Amino acid sequence: MAHYAKISNQEFTVSERARLLEAQSEKSAIEVNNTESEEYATLKTAYEDSFTSATLQTLEAELAALESQRTPDMTQEEKEALNTSIIAKQEEIDAEKAALVPGQEAVLADLNAKETEGTEALTAEIETLNTTISNS
Repeated sequence: MAHYAKISNQEFTVSERARLLEAQSEKSAIEVNNTESEEYATLKTAYEDSFTSATLQTLEAELAALESQRTPDMTQEEKEALNTSIIAKQEEIDAEKAALVPGQEAVLADLNAKETEGTEALTAEIETLNTTISNS
């Protein structure tokens, strides 16, 4: 019985399914155009740059310098002091990375908004068509 209901649903929703495919295609075309725009490229660069800062680069260089001080002939006390310095520097790096997160999230939201710009009506239509097809 469910098989016949499915066949009936498919026959009843032919035009809705066709429009759904058309709307999805239109939406994809708009999104492709948006992602190929100069504004999107600028936002993407800003997003990629948001994962670092001058402070973070300095801290990472300082950490690398600390780690390069490690030698096989160090005393236990020197090793412990160096490890303490390395741990402290890593904590500073982690704090700086955490401070960058809000900026990353803001730029990502802008990037996503640019990608979907102009697709609001199509998105609503797609949702309506999906609901209509599901309810048939």
